[in-house]
Amino acid sequence: MGLLARKNCERMRLDEMEFLGMSRKRKTKEEIKNDPIKKMEETMKHRKLVQENNWKRYQDAMIEIKKEVEDNQGADMMEDML
Repeated sequence: MGLLARKNCERMRLDEMEFLGMSRKRKTKEEIKNDPIKKMEETMKHRKLVQENNWKRYQDAMIEIKKEVEDNQGADMMEDML
């Protein structure tokens, strides 16, 4: 009996503090679901993942280009030096 009374009293106290403007209103399930901060964090994670993938592709392309230059122009450069 006492436990239920304490819980009820606590809930009433929180409601009163909300009403008086001494504490923030509790967020609804819809507000929690559409939280802009969580959406921003998810967007940032996605952007970082895309950025890492693009960086890896760039590094691989640079290695391929260097190999191609060495294979195709290496002999020409050697001939010019002689």
